[in-house]
Amino acid sequence: MEQYSTEWFAARMGKLTSSTIWNLTVEPKLVKDKGQLSATTKEYLNAKLAERLTGIQRDFKSDATTYGLEMEAEAIKYYEGITGKKVEPTTYIEAIAGLYGGTPDGLTATGIVQIKCPYNFTNHLNYGLVNSQEYFKLKYREYYWQCQSDMIVSEREYCDFVSYCPDMPEGLKMFIIRIDRNFEDMEYLLKKIEQAGQYINETFEKLKKKWT
Repeated sequence: MEQYSTEWFAARMGKLTSSTIWNLTVEPKLVKDKGQLSATTKEYLNAKLAERLTGIQRDFKSDATTYGLEMEAEAIKYYEGITGKKVEPTTYIEAIAGLYGGTPDGLTATGIVQIKCPYNFTNHLNYGLVNSQEYFKLKYREYYWQCQSDMIVSEREYCDFVSYCPDMPEGLKMFIIRIDRNFEDMEYLLKKIEQAGQYINETFEKLKKKWT
């Protein structure tokens, strides 16, 4: 199943995936609602339920996303050249049947790679200034949780978050940020996924009453 193919999109239809899993980590604004699903999370889950009901996944593309996809293979080859690691292709990996999975950009012997090819040069330089995993988690929450999620589904030990910009001078073309497994965060994420699955099922049953 080739990534971004019709079959790949179909396999992910209506499911929680690593690329958007950060939506589950948005906590409610009110302290009294701590532990419940936030409004942001419910909107995300309702969108996934809508995909299940319609069989349609809205695909919003931009110049930036198109550029990133076109440059991914070149970025992986460059990564292999400077690290000496072989990157194997992968596809959608379903971790919880019918509910949750992810697609790492590539697999190494014990890790995964997450490739970004920023259309905006400033974004690339900003990645180069990341000096710790904690800072990355704070500033790039959506990507941090994507990395943790893809390590869950692939059962790998680390994720190399890679930013590639061939227009930069040699030595600045690629930045690699090592993200290690955080078992506490993984446990938190899996609990949120379980909670999300319950919400989707309950919401479906409520809606089902409308047409039965």
